[in-house]
Amino acid sequence: MRRLFLIRGLSGSGKTTLADLICEGHDRRDSISVDDYFLSEDGEYVFDHESFKEAHSWCLEVCESLMGENEVVVVHNTFCRKWECQPYFDLAEKLGFDIHIISLYDGGLNDSSLSERNIHGVPPHIIKKQRQKWDLDVTPNRKSYRPRKPVAPPKFIPNPYYDWNNRGRGRNKNRY
Repeated sequence: MRRLFLIRGLSGSGKTTLADLICEGHDRRDSISVDDYFLSEDGEYVFDHESFKEAHSWCLEVCESLMGENEVVVVHNTFCRKWECQPYFDLAEKLGFDIHIISLYDGGLNDSSLSERNIHGVPPHIIKKQRQKWDLDVTPNRKSYRPRKPVAPPKFIPNPYYDWNNRGRGRNKNRY
């Protein structure tokens, strides 16, 4: 089964750690992140806001390449908004991958704690902005989805074992 995992969460919530755990010790699993674009050859993280859009395009291209070589691919970005996930949904549909979304959100931490534990030095005010624009539901829209026909509510059939004369007053004698 070919799977694409999208791990989303605020900066410092543990996305990279979880991606590493999913891929660790498996040959046909790999992960990618926009942050990887900003790593220099010696492994130093050098963020450049001007090339952020280019970094996202690069991440999508590398993801497609990894999907050609692996059974499981993990993309771990903040994915605050649904539209940020959509290119990955389209790619998964095109290449026949099942999509799994893991939402870490804030891991139960406040903005200051998240800032202290994230490895890229994202300040609390940026994490606060991520939190403010967070979409709860980023699930993909299914093109083949058709609304079900309305179904009539089930017919009421009284329970013959329920004491209708003593409802709500003390214990039911017919209880298991």
